[in-house]
Amino acid sequence: MPMTPSVAHLLKALFRLLKWAAVTVASVGLLIGCGQTASPPGQGPGPGQGPGPNPPASNPPFENQLQKNVITPNQNFQFSPAPVDRVAVLSADGKEMTLDLTKLPVLFQAYWCPHCQRTLVLLYQHRDAVRQPIIVSTGFVPGTTLKEAVSLTQQEETALGVHFASIYYLLDNNVRSRVVHQYPTLYFPSGGKPQVISGERTLEVWQQALSSR
Repeated sequence: MPMTPSVAHLLKALFRLLKWAAVTVASVGLLIGCGQTASPPGQGPGPGQGPGPNPPASNPPFENQLQKNVITPNQNFQFSPAPVDRVAVLSADGKEMTLDLTKLPVLFQAYWCPHCQRTLVLLYQHRDAVRQPIIVSTGFVPGTTLKEAVSLTQQEETALGVHFASIYYLLDNNVRSRVVHQYPTLYFPSGGKPQVISGERTLEVWQQALSSR
């Protein structure tokens, strides 16, 4: 049975609406955090826009980004199954360790990401009420030495007025690309399996994730 012009017009309008909704949802997802492939501030494209034609050759100095890209944190406790259940990291003194993501909450953050900086401050300010995750500092340019990564992360802690008991470093970009797709990213155990939640969230969402077992 042939479609009448009015039905065809309605279907086209509905298609455009659905396409717009999909783009809007994707955009919101990018806005609540820094994209995994985003370059550090002042080096190429902005968060979520992908790598530029000329990747930065070095890490920029630490900069307080607390007032940059300010958003309303996502208040939805939406998570997904983790792509990995273990990750190899380095301690500040160079020892390689494997973190079991089925048992420990681990927050992956980049020192140049404003959403990460605000998340660190939020968690630290409520450290008496919220379980503190292990911090993994990552998002450095290829070839970054452990010494430089430690220095930048220590500058971040000092400038933000935070201090976390356990901080490790992920410098292998191949591993990072499998583990982190947006900053910040929290891996947390739930029912013996690791789950993932990403982007800047409210304190209540972090509490719910960090209290999960």
